[in-house]
Amino acid sequence: LGPKEEDTRQRRTLGFTSHGRIAAPFAIVIAQWLKDASNDHIRQDALKSLAELKEDAAEFAEDVADLTKDSNEDLRIASLETLGCLGQVPASCVQAMIKLCEDESTRVRKVAFESLCRIGKSAAEVEEIVAEAFTKMLQDTNQKMELRKQ
Repeated sequence: LGPKEEDTRQRRTLGFTSHGRIAAPFAIVIAQWLKDASNDHIRQDALKSLAELKEDAAEFAEDVADLTKDSNEDLRIASLETLGCLGQVPASCVQAMIKLCEDESTRVRKVAFESLCRIGKSAAEVEEIVAEAFTKMLQDTNQKMELRKQ
């Protein structure tokens, strides 16, 4: 297939995931597109599709977590949102999420905090992490308010 036909095939498959569990067998194909560094739009669409599959895509959590290290802020955010939809994720994925609570981007830190609150861990497991992330978010907000006053 040529690039245009491949892009069309990918988009059709990604759109199919809105049908829920019936699309679960396509998760393996969609997860492969996460590795296509030449097309950030396909990777973002793949993340959204895996998020729609929820627990049916949980086996690809580590592939999703790999994108938390990407230089593209939107991909880091989309990977965090996806991890937050997958339910129970491996400890390595939780660590990747925790690391992004200290990201240079306020948007990324906010989504990291929210996603940690949604993963299938007990409150005791994430309480300290969430508290630290929330404190950092409040500090950022206070700093922005001070700058606006000046």
